[in-house]
Amino acid sequence: MERYKILIVDDEMPAREMVKGLIDWEQTRFELLYEAKNGREALQLVQNEDVDLIITDIQMPVMDGLELLKSLNDSNFSGATIVLSCHEEFRFAREAMRYGVKEYLIKDMLSEADMLEVLSSVELELLKKKAKGNDQTDGERDILLKREALRKLVITPQSFDELLLSGNTMQDYFNLDKDNYSLFVIWLDGYVEQYENLTVEQKRSLVRCSMDALSRVGESYGGEVFYNRKGEYILLLSTPKTASEMSFFKHCQQRCSSIRKELRGGIGNTAVTIGVSNYFSDLSLANEHYKEAKNACKYRVFLGGGRNIFYNTPFAQAHRSAPDQIEERLQHVFESMHSADKINLLRNLKELYNNDFKGFMQYNYLKYVNARLVSEVLKYMASTMHSNEDVFGKPFIPLNYLDEMETMQEMFRFWEELAEKIFEDKILPEAETSKYGIKVSQAVRILKEKYKMGIGLQELAKELGVHKVYLSRIFKNRDGFNSQSLYTVFENGRCQKNAS
Repeated sequence: MERYKILIVDDEMPAREMVKGLIDWEQTRFELLYEAKNGREALQLVQNEDVDLIITDIQMPVMDGLELLKSLNDSNFSGATIVLSCHEEFRFAREAMRYGVKEYLIKDMLSEADMLEVLSSVELELLKKKAKGNDQTDGERDILLKREALRKLVITPQSFDELLLSGNTMQDYFNLDKDNYSLFVIWLDGYVEQYENLTVEQKRSLVRCSMDALSRVGESYGGEVFYNRKGEYILLLSTPKTASEMSFFKHCQQRCSSIRKELRGGIGNTAVTIGVSNYFSDLSLANEHYKEAKNACKYRVFLGGGRNIFYNTPFAQAHRSAPDQIEERLQHVFESMHSADKINLLRNLKELYNNDFKGFMQYNYLKYVNARLVSEVLKYMASTMHSNEDVFGKPFIPLNYLDEMETMQEMFRFWEELAEKIFEDKILPEAETSKYGIKVSQAVRILKEKYKMGIGLQELAKELGVHKVYLSRIFKNRDGFNSQSLYTVFENGRCQKNAS
């Protein structure tokens, strides 16, 4: 799969770095190969290198962006150009458009979704240009153009009218031989874990073999396929018109079986999850039905991978159980956490992920619960002086870990490992032992002052600005400090002993 080469032109290095970090470029058909600090440097690179897309600022020294665009236009530059500027003034945009700029984007307002949408449009334009001038056969060019047209139809629904340019009907254009269709979203299970470490060439080979396999399915039933990103393939297939839902399921199951058979022949015994949309007859609604199939795939988290998941199946089951049971379970989890009861914590977490959620398959609610658990863990870490490095092994909180997990079992294992780290005494670094002496000394001082008044463990911990569980642990870890009698009194709720 050919990748298009990008040149970034901006006199400010942070701006160039912003473009590099905005999206995962490895998952696109573009690669960031060249950089220039002004228009003059950019023109020299264009003269000596093969550049497909230029992303340029407007205001730069030596030669600004508008001068660069004019020079490119005068020299019949065959690639595409995008302006990425701080200036929202119309006069800049109008001048840029005169020179054939594809898009005029504002730096402060640019999002990942914006960039991906623009790149999709640019990719189709570049493909059309190259198809006219290279040595591909008519058939090969036609296949590439169809795939890119399908991508626009499914991912950017506003482009539907633009596709009706060839004079053919959409059915003819996309090799669809019936009046009803379904979208199949195919996810390679374990992609993040297994495939992200592949080299670029290995990924290209995987995509090429998968596309060949899925194209054969499209030829058999009538339809087209394209690769989206991160192990996701989208297949639009014809389906017979039927009044029976069971008949529809049967036809789609046959297509799913063909997908799996062809993929086994192309890339081996790779587990895949297939999401199937409801059937539809209006191709302008392809984007809505793509969302259905993709949402069905997300229920892999609840049902496990390697399945065919129909959009209306999980959603029909979604309201079998109210969230009250899950909320009650969460409270048990929080109580176990703050009382340092690891056994009950793990038992409740296991029930939450293995049983409670199976009757309440709401993906967004699952994300909400995960966020609440993360929040509670952070509170606990703050109260017990655990650092991110101690618990997560990183100086930051890896919030995206849970979102990338594919099954409930993976999520439970994540929390299980986290609990083991939090409740192991060895998580407290040896360098911190000197701090135990300070806290113990402060605790003894407070006890001497207030023991006659009666002071509980909770109150003592509050005075010291730590959690009661952490306070108990530092007494236990402090060498030479006999805390057994103190623990006994704490368990009775009040300290009436002389602390000396």
